[in-house]
Amino acid sequence: MNGFLVAAPHSGSGKTVVTLGLLRALRDAGHALAPAKAGPDYIDPAFHAAASGEACINLDPWAMRPDLLRALAPDHGADRLLVTEAMMGLFDGAADGTGSAADLAALLGLSIVFVVDASRMAQSIAALVSGYRSHRKDVDFAGVILNRVGSARHEAMLRAALDPLGVPVLGVVPGDTALALPERHLGLVQAGEHAALEAFIAHAGTVMARGCDLEALAAMGLPRASGKASVPRLPPLGQRMAIARDIAFAFCYPHLLEGWRGQGAELSFFSPLADEAPASDADAVFLPGGYPELHPETIAGATRFKTGMKAARDRNAAIYGECGGYMVLGEGLTGADGVRHAMLGLLPVETSFATRTRHLGYRRLDPMAGAPWPMPLTAHEFHYATVTREGDAEALFAVRDAQGADLGHYGRRVGTVSGSWCHVIDYCLDAARAYYSVPEGAAIVAAPGTQAIIQRLGDLIGTNRRIGIVTPTYGEYDWCLATPDRVVGTVRAIPAYEDGYDGVVFGNPNNPDGARHAGETDRTAVAALLAHSGTVIVDEAFADVAPETSYVPDTGNDGLIVLRSFGKFFGLAGIRLGFAIGPPGDMARLRRLLGPWAVPGPALFVGGRALRDIAWIAETRTRLMRDRQRLTGLLERHGFAIAGHTDLFVLAVHDRAPGIAAALARARIWVRSFDKDAAWLRFGLPGDDAAFARLEKALAQAV
Repeated sequence: MNGFLVAAPHSGSGKTVVTLGLLRALRDAGHALAPAKAGPDYIDPAFHAAASGEACINLDPWAMRPDLLRALAPDHGADRLLVTEAMMGLFDGAADGTGSAADLAALLGLSIVFVVDASRMAQSIAALVSGYRSHRKDVDFAGVILNRVGSARHEAMLRAALDPLGVPVLGVVPGDTALALPERHLGLVQAGEHAALEAFIAHAGTVMARGCDLEALAAMGLPRASGKASVPRLPPLGQRMAIARDIAFAFCYPHLLEGWRGQGAELSFFSPLADEAPASDADAVFLPGGYPELHPETIAGATRFKTGMKAARDRNAAIYGECGGYMVLGEGLTGADGVRHAMLGLLPVETSFATRTRHLGYRRLDPMAGAPWPMPLTAHEFHYATVTREGDAEALFAVRDAQGADLGHYGRRVGTVSGSWCHVIDYCLDAARAYYSVPEGAAIVAAPGTQAIIQRLGDLIGTNRRIGIVTPTYGEYDWCLATPDRVVGTVRAIPAYEDGYDGVVFGNPNNPDGARHAGETDRTAVAALLAHSGTVIVDEAFADVAPETSYVPDTGNDGLIVLRSFGKFFGLAGIRLGFAIGPPGDMARLRRLLGPWAVPGPALFVGGRALRDIAWIAETRTRLMRDRQRLTGLLERHGFAIAGHTDLFVLAVHDRAPGIAAALARARIWVRSFDKDAAWLRFGLPGDDAAFARLEKALAQAV
């Protein structure tokens, strides 16, 4: 699969028209195409589809997980030419400075085809192109297309200026007033509303075929591929989803639809503007955004649509609307002419297009109770309509912008009906990674708490090493780390540094005697020890005196591993789950060393919400059920009656329970007995095959 990305110095350079013309010219030349649009744009993809005859997808480098991007691009472009149009300028991203078209190109290995509006420049083009080409070394700057060139003499001047740079000129597009598209408040007028669209695209294709090196473009770049099978997607709202689709409800991301179908959801479509109702058997209804503010009277008079939506509400179908869909779920929409039109009345919301305010930007959404998805989400907001009233109902999301600024609560929920202004794109990268600003692969989850990690740190550090343990009270570190070939020294304060240390552990201070680390002295020591020691491990050591961000650099630090409890990190008591932050290589090794552990249901939810490791959650749930059945069978074979179970434990009854418990303890297998009923024992789920084998052997001897 080959591909390239059409970019420009800034918006208005003509990259959309150039992209459309290239798509048509390449199609007419016999190339199989896979069009894509960088960023959250809904409108351009419909033009791409019209020009190429193929569906267009969005590739959003800010809102989509890197793994999802690596899966979407090769899957969409398999055996085809991936032609991607950038958004804004090449290096322009979100407010936090990330998510630019250059970031996307670097991630996927796409070559940059740089469109320059040359209409008002000559020799200065060399400085502009030179600066953009050299700004980032990880971006392949393949060449330029000179757009809006005034004459043959103008072209010659531009080529002469670029010649010393050695930058290929891949195309020359003359100034042409016929190469312009009409716009409105949210961007271009939609493709479906452009009466002469085919003639426009055909003309653009002829111009690009005449002026651009199509074969050179078609031969560009081999994007880095990945498999899509292991990349989790945003879950569907239901198994039988009815989705509104017409020019008033046109803003729906293809990757979401594909992901929902891939998870087994059946999708049907209906047109509110044609007064169609959602399918009567739908267990979920999605009203995407679009331009309902341009059609309020038609929507207000769509009686079958309104009746069908209220019937879906009455049967408790999940109903979700975003942006324009949110407006329609409300009670009334005031059009540009100031006239109010009655909407569905399913949410206590009034909106107006007569009073306009621009709302634009990426958003991070933390779901509140009853939200359609339980995990943090990435989204985009772009509208001019305003809320004039949001009545008494539950809010849907706590919202932050790309820089983390709190924007308050968005949306409303009444029963199974909910909506907000935000267009959901993907679920977030893990909260722990975002908190520590560490790279992908630098955070892992472990259960049943940080003990699981501590017990494997010795294997991670290696043998024949000298380890210093700094802890206010003696704990589990010495026996976890001490072996005949590993020297461990335990102290109660930071020792004077000795060059012989291969690693240092700052122990968890949360012990019964109330002792604490010294705070600033210890945090300063972390940096000094990292300069000399191979590994520094911090087990919540300064959680009571300073946040870890005070000693975990934004870029990460080789050799530094931070252990944290989910319960303390998120303020959730009783959650036996931990996570580790560290160099991705060490985290990959630690993940392999940890092996399977039993995890309670609440911890699964918290871990999934924080680390967004959906595959891990699914695997763990499946293994828990399997291990519980396996333990139940094992106990029944040894004469136990099963009294019940929870996520992690099986309650079993045996008339010789006290003696069995004592025998198991001698084999270093502990079960809980009950004073009030001596026949009851509580067994924890063994963590792996070896633990099951130990338990079975011990039971055979004890019973």
